[in-house]
Amino acid sequence: MISPISIHEFFSKYFEKNPLRIKRDDRSYYADWLCTKDIDHMLKEERVMFTEHIDLATYENGHRYTRNPPGRAFRSVVWDHYNMGCSVRLLCPQLFFNSIRYRLGLLQEYFGCFVGANVYLTPPASQGFAPHYDDIEGFVMQLEGTKLWRVYAPRNSYETLPRTSSPNLSELELGEPILTVNLEPGDMLYIPRGFIHQACTPSDRHSLHITVSTYQKHTWGDLLSSLLPVALQSAIESNVSFREGLPVGFLRHLGCFAANMNSVASEDASPAEDCRKRVRKGVVRRLRMLANFIESGSYENKEKAKQLSISSDKPKPSAEKPMDPLYAAADLMAVDLISQSLPPQLDAGEACCHVEQQGERWHATPSDQKDENNSDDPPRVVHVVELEPDTEIRLVRWSAVRVIRHQLSPVGKRGRGVVDHSHESNDDDDKQEAESSTGITLYHSLNNTLTYKERELDDLAVLPDYVPALDYLCNTFPKFVAVEDLPLDSLEAKMEAANGLYEAGLLITSCPLEAESVYDDSLLEASNDSAEDWTDSDVLFEDSNDEPRYFGDSSTNKEDTDEEIRVIPVVRTSGLSDRTEKQVKEKKSDQCALVPVVGANSTEKKRRKKKSQKHKKSAEH
Repeated sequence: MISPISIHEFFSKYFEKNPLRIKRDDRSYYADWLCTKDIDHMLKEERVMFTEHIDLATYENGHRYTRNPPGRAFRSVVWDHYNMGCSVRLLCPQLFFNSIRYRLGLLQEYFGCFVGANVYLTPPASQGFAPHYDDIEGFVMQLEGTKLWRVYAPRNSYETLPRTSSPNLSELELGEPILTVNLEPGDMLYIPRGFIHQACTPSDRHSLHITVSTYQKHTWGDLLSSLLPVALQSAIESNVSFREGLPVGFLRHLGCFAANMNSVASEDASPAEDCRKRVRKGVVRRLRMLANFIESGSYENKEKAKQLSISSDKPKPSAEKPMDPLYAAADLMAVDLISQSLPPQLDAGEACCHVEQQGERWHATPSDQKDENNSDDPPRVVHVVELEPDTEIRLVRWSAVRVIRHQLSPVGKRGRGVVDHSHESNDDDDKQEAESSTGITLYHSLNNTLTYKERELDDLAVLPDYVPALDYLCNTFPKFVAVEDLPLDSLEAKMEAANGLYEAGLLITSCPLEAESVYDDSLLEASNDSAEDWTDSDVLFEDSNDEPRYFGDSSTNKEDTDEEIRVIPVVRTSGLSDRTEKQVKEKKSDQCALVPVVGANSTEKKRRKKKSQKHKKSAEH
């Protein structure tokens, strides 16, 4: 996008600092992004709505007007307005064009923040929008025609790197442009936040360009907005200085009204001034303490951390480390980013190595539809695949997942939860403590739609046992690693972790899995066996009726369900950080924290267990 400028040169000289124009002699440089013919086809074949997907705009006599009719944007209506001088703006081109969607996904992975795009089609001798500045870093790529751009420096320090876009500006509010360029197909213009710009077409040519935008509200100020409330709450809980009372009657001497009164009554100025100095000094001292707390990365004392680590006989990695408020703030921003993001966009090579395209499917010939008793080629499940210990795997995308650590509240007060009860005693107090223990939650964008924040973010709540393997997968991304190299204690645990992640859609394999022709009939021998092989009987989950139940408990009738419940292991990015219950977004009760695999039963469980044992024996030999 910025070639031949190097990444180092771009970020050191231009990013957030100066506009950049890249002139290319290759008119087809961006040809595979989009063309006007593609827009015409979209209007014909897709359900495009005015205001939601497309805008019609004009700029006349110093004023900008939106000309959107109500309802659907029919092709003839759009082109009629275009002929009358309206500019056409596509608000979410990634909805309709795979080429744009895939590239935005890659840029999102690189920048680590939301990346969007708008497409602008302007008729000859037209200007669709008034002069303005934006709250994003904009990359303007000229696709067709030509357009004259004028760029102006920020007018003052308040408009430098703004967090909100400007209203429409008039020509009288502008100074002299610092850059005037005519973009041709293949050219690129970078416009930093706060730089005012306007553009128009010549009298004989139209213009088509796409603006890729990023870094909206992705600033130090936004990080601090998340960090300071978390840090302050931790400081209040852990340091008595933040809980000391304020000076008695200090409000009499602080505030604008109090300051005016004290200036009139000079005889009371000395006590008032002493009070103001005392309060100001106390605030500054505590702010410095807060900064020191953030720098140290921990508020909780060693005794509390020790109590967390020995609350169970079994070590819990997620509970051994006290909360770092900086990590918690980063988690808040990351979860918000994932909620905005496009789902992972896989290329053809990746897609054929993902659970969405490879694996079991139904086979039936046309003759089978007429005669299901055809013994020569009966309808059946084919293309059975399995992960092997030497299968190489990696995450679909690093930016598509985020794992956080938080406090699980008692079940009755929370919409969902997964708790390890393997060491739970029968004592009610111990049970309450276990139910309020630390949990791990994975947020992911795999099920996001192509429309900005159209649905709630999906999450999975899991036990901490798989964290070392998942951390390993994250740290080795984008390299592929063998399942048997995951840092877990047993091969069975490694296979279970890999299968859980793969079936959740979070992994791809390095190459397509080799398929069997049909299921092995010998596996059916276990179909009537008891359910004693369930390994996740200590997992608590809540169903859509908000009734907690234990899988494997006597209150659950296994004959009434054919679902296999598997704990889905999760991936963390820049380290696990704590979050309190208030900082974890509550989910609806019908969003189960586990993933039920419908149709799977103990037969499949036995098959995988036998296969794991076979691999284990082979490894021993």
